[in-house]
Amino acid sequence: MKVGLTKIELVGFKSFADKETIVFENGVTGIVGPNGCGKSNVADAIKWVIGETSAKQLRGSSMTDVIFNGTENRKAISYCEVSLFFDNKDNSFKELPFEEVIFTRKLYRDGESAYFINREQARLKDIINNLHDVGISKEGYSIIGQGKVSDIMSSKPEDRRAIFEEAVGIAKAKKNKLETERSLQKTREFIRQQAVRVSDLEKRLAPKAAAAEKTNEFNRLSKELKFHEINNYVYNYESANGKREALNRKIDGIKEEISSFTSALNEAQYQYNQHSAESGSLDGEMATLNAKILDKTVGATQKEGEVKVYNERISFLKTEIDRLIKENTSARFSIENLMNDDKEDGEKRQVLEEEIKVLSEKISDLNSKISSLTIKIDEGELEQESAHNKALESAENLAKVMQSLGSLEAEQSVITARQKEVVEKLNELKEKYKQTVFAKEKCENQLKEKEETLSVYKEKCDKKEQEIASIDDKIESLGEKMFNLNSELSALQSKYSVYSRIKDSYEGYNGVVQRIMKDAKTNSNLNSKIKGLVASVISTEKNYEVAIETALGASAQHVITSTPDDAKYVLEYLKVNKIGRLTCLPLTSVKPRTDMQDTKSAKRERGAIGLATELIRFDEEFRPIVQHLLGNTLICQDTESALRIAKAYRFAFKIVTLDGQVYNPNGSMTGGTVKQNSSGLLSAGQQVGDLEKVIGEKSRLMIDLKRQKDELTSKSESLFEELNSLNESYSTLKQEISDIKEKLAGITTAYDTVKADIDSYTEALKIINEKLSGLSSQYSDASKGNKKLMEERNAISSDSVKQKENFDALKREKDELVEQRTVLQTELAEKRQELINLEGEKKKIAISIKAYQEQIEKNNALISADNQKISDIQKDADKKALSEEEQAELNSLKEELNKLLERKKELNELLKQDEEKRTYLNGQITDLNEKKHVQENGLVKIDSDLEFLGEKVYSSYQLTYPECIEFKQEGYDVENGLQEMKRLRTRINFLGPINPNAPQEYEDDNNEYLTLLAEKEDAEKGADDIDKAVKLITDDLQKRFNQGFSQIRDYFKTIFKVMFGGGDADLCIEPVEEGQDPLDAGIEIKAQPPGKSLKSISLLSGGEQALTAIAILFAILKLRPLPFCVLDEIEAPLDDANVARFANYLKKFSEDTQFIVITHKKPTMERADALYGVTMPEKGVSKTVSVKLTDVDRMGLNK
Repeated sequence: MKVGLTKIELVGFKSFADKETIVFENGVTGIVGPNGCGKSNVADAIKWVIGETSAKQLRGSSMTDVIFNGTENRKAISYCEVSLFFDNKDNSFKELPFEEVIFTRKLYRDGESAYFINREQARLKDIINNLHDVGISKEGYSIIGQGKVSDIMSSKPEDRRAIFEEAVGIAKAKKNKLETERSLQKTREFIRQQAVRVSDLEKRLAPKAAAAEKTNEFNRLSKELKFHEINNYVYNYESANGKREALNRKIDGIKEEISSFTSALNEAQYQYNQHSAESGSLDGEMATLNAKILDKTVGATQKEGEVKVYNERISFLKTEIDRLIKENTSARFSIENLMNDDKEDGEKRQVLEEEIKVLSEKISDLNSKISSLTIKIDEGELEQESAHNKALESAENLAKVMQSLGSLEAEQSVITARQKEVVEKLNELKEKYKQTVFAKEKCENQLKEKEETLSVYKEKCDKKEQEIASIDDKIESLGEKMFNLNSELSALQSKYSVYSRIKDSYEGYNGVVQRIMKDAKTNSNLNSKIKGLVASVISTEKNYEVAIETALGASAQHVITSTPDDAKYVLEYLKVNKIGRLTCLPLTSVKPRTDMQDTKSAKRERGAIGLATELIRFDEEFRPIVQHLLGNTLICQDTESALRIAKAYRFAFKIVTLDGQVYNPNGSMTGGTVKQNSSGLLSAGQQVGDLEKVIGEKSRLMIDLKRQKDELTSKSESLFEELNSLNESYSTLKQEISDIKEKLAGITTAYDTVKADIDSYTEALKIINEKLSGLSSQYSDASKGNKKLMEERNAISSDSVKQKENFDALKREKDELVEQRTVLQTELAEKRQELINLEGEKKKIAISIKAYQEQIEKNNALISADNQKISDIQKDADKKALSEEEQAELNSLKEELNKLLERKKELNELLKQDEEKRTYLNGQITDLNEKKHVQENGLVKIDSDLEFLGEKVYSSYQLTYPECIEFKQEGYDVENGLQEMKRLRTRINFLGPINPNAPQEYEDDNNEYLTLLAEKEDAEKGADDIDKAVKLITDDLQKRFNQGFSQIRDYFKTIFKVMFGGGDADLCIEPVEEGQDPLDAGIEIKAQPPGKSLKSISLLSGGEQALTAIAILFAILKLRPLPFCVLDEIEAPLDDANVARFANYLKKFSEDTQFIVITHKKPTMERADALYGVTMPEKGVSKTVSVKLTDVDRMGLNK
């Protein structure tokens, strides 16, 4: 056998402060030494290198605990390093082309790690993977200590499985399988995300496709419109002269008619003037009478009004008195509160004044010493500051005056020149103003006439547009409804597919039910025996689903048959095909449970909803099953109601709440949270039926909406044709008005500009004149002040030098004294500030109280005055009334006025007839003038239309008339062209806003949609492939595990009997529940030492448990020998006889596996091929020595 681990080098690892090397040969190498000398640190070092990352597993609290931490005589070192040397001549490490492989792990005290393979930088993962390939890992049994032995016996069966998986060689493959399953989960999440994105894009694509189609339609219509507009312009340009001659002939005829109607109008005007003069005379007489009547009436009304005013004033004064009384009450309450606050503050002030008095006495002596000096310093400071300010002021004033003199001269020159320019400009603007006023008035009169005619057309167009807008709104509303309805249909159909799949595949049911129902679809004999599932024959309202499913429990998945014979056939089918177990309910043999009288009474209790059998729907055929499962069951609103009813009826029947809490007849209660995905067995079939009905209704509604939309679209197009005809007339008139408005706007702008300029220049001239006057005065004053300031500055400079020297000396002396008293003054200032605050509060309270008292006094005075006013007003009101003589005179004047009104009425009738005749004649003349004006405008319109068409063609297509000739179509039908242009413009307007980028945006989104869809489909295919692969891997791993485990089991039985000298033992795989991964099944250990009958391995003694675990380890080693195995005192609990058996077996297995044994037991030492002793010659520092067995007792290495 070739050597696996050839040696280990340790530097700074735990107690191995110095570099230590231990060489390992074939067979068994023993490591011995006293307790605490560091033997187990060798095992920890090997475990650390092969990948251990838990400090706890290395008997530390943090990973840096493995670094030598120093002793009393040695300093701690900064790192530790361990290297494992392996013989690789047989190429065991296939990925490493070296005869000797060295794995090294290094850790620094700052926590930084380094890993090496043959001294080359690597990763910990690289080391772990290479060791794993040859069967060495920290999870396996390459290193076994007493803890691991006890773990084998005390671990849970499912945790114990890991060591057997490592033994049969599937641990790495199982890890890869778990990673594959995680990858599969991520892929499914990716598919879900892609599905969401695809759904979002699908929603966006339809509107964007419509927008793109609309843009393409717009481009096509615009191209056609260009052809017609250019040909229309060319036609009008070439036919303009003929149109002008025809219009001039019409104008001459209209002028002759106007002359005839004007003569008749003059005669009608004469009659109107005669009647109007008489009516004017009557108006004068009536005015005189009205004045007299008004005078009398006003006097009477005034007296009545005065009395009313008096009463209103009295009412107001009473209200005011009530308000003042309420104010006085509130003010007295506020005074009382303020006085209480002042009393509390007075007590605080008294305490504070005492403290200030004590503090003031302490610093009074110091203040008296420096007071006189302070006065002198203050006086000197004032003098110094005064002198300094005067000097600064003098210098600044002198500089300003010098600067001002230069500025004034320059400014005066500039303003004088500006004055001349403003006067000339003002005269020019006044002349221009007169011209613009005349032009503006003329243009406004023309505009007024045109706008009156335009309003008639506008009303007609508006009416048509309102009709069209109303229809368009309906069309848009229908389109939106159809779009939303289509989206709803798509969602419903998708939902229908999901629920149909759930129903057909029996999703949510357990595997046995799914299998039997699927088999029944292809097996007609089996299908004839099954009537259905409980959940499939029952339905209920959605808000009762949780309660009914909870009440049914597992029975919702029971199979219904007609007879017991049918049920027997179904169960035999399950048994023969080894499918599993389920429950059948034969209709003819199931005993229904009758609802008790208590249950019927309880459904009338508050909070009760009804009996379960009454809240569900089912065929009468299945009543025995329903009554059997849900009979005597009450559904309640909530837990409070359910508990109250259960107590009232002594838990006589089953109660279930809407959220799934159950109160059983035996008094037990079941409840908690219902999983979100736990329901659905009842709802799947019901959902399919409901969805079919809804989809049918929605489809019929879609057809009806489409018919309505088509009818409205046809009507809209017809109205558009009528509107276009009106718009043509309206546009012609509007263009004429637009031209006049444009002209008027220009005139108005010129008018406003000229007027604003005149006002601006007038104000500017005024300011200029004032400025020139002020500049002259300033210049004179500045010249005089300049000389005076020069004299003052010289005098101030001389005095300032002397004052500064005296002041500096006083200030230094003062600063020294002030520094000494600063501490005392700070404390005194704090106390005084607090007192000042309280005094301020006292003053505020006093002011507030005084204000409230003054308010009360003022209100009392006002109340007294108001009461006096009420008395005086009442007396004045009693004196007002109207006499009988005054009333009679007023009636006489009114009778005379009525007679004049009758004659006035007759004259008004005559004037009305005259006015009607005048109106008719004026109307005729106006109409003729209008016709003449229209014809005259027609002349203008010919030119303006040509200009407008030319500008429009140029602005739209950048073409002039000569350039348009090449687009001319010979024999162009202009009338048909106009109709076509109307149609095209209508279609273009009907399209609404256009997004020119819509086709590209749709193409981009569609490409993204197709890409996402392809990615989603690829991912789904990949997920299916991975799922299949996982199933194959699981089957393969299970097969490999079962084969290997079977051999370990046989070896264990044999080795156990040898180790114990008899007895019986076994290893068993625990059965798994349906749906559980068979690779997660636990391993159960059975052990019966000779002469004992134990039900559990926990009843074994410590030694027996250790020996059983060792037997398992030897069985594993026999199946799969390891390159090496480290055993750390695993035989410690054994007695000498069992240790000998252990040692013999160890020696036997050493032919295939290299053992490194840390031991205290002499039988183990005796069978070792080599012994190393670990000693601690220096406290805290371990050393290794090669020893012979005879040296062990002498050196005390077995203690």
